Amino acid sequence: MSSDIERVMSVFASGVTEFTSGGPSFYGEEGRSAIRARLAALMERYLVELSVIIIAYEIRGNFGFDYGWHDYVLTPKDRGGEPKRYRTRYMATWKKTADGQWLINRFMDNLEHQPILLTDELAAISKNGPRLPSS
Repeated sequence: MSSDIERVMSVFASGVTEFTSGGPSFYGEEGRSAIRARLAALMERYLVELSVIIIAYEIRGNFGFDYGWHDYVLTPKDRGGEPKRYRTRYMATWKKTADGQWLINRFMDNLEHQPILLTDELAAISKNGPRLPSS
């Protein structure tokens, strides 16, 4: 498990800004520590299958970004039960280091929602007003 965590952590810069869905934001070394702690807790409880689906990416000099989806299948390790599946939308910015490595320096994700037609969304907004985050 430790080696899996280190493999994931190897793509994050030491000063990463982390905006994970449903939680507080962390910056710099705290961002990196928060990502590591969340990964460790997840991998302690579940066998994790992750598929990264990149919709688009762009590189401009020493900076780049990509966005897309992360599809997860989480199988409980010790409780039994059915695998849980979910998808998040993500956006990451990358910075090229002096030694040529590309590392994530900003990361944001949130849960994906069921797609709907724009006309249905506009009708819902007209009837109910804008969607507001739940507290």
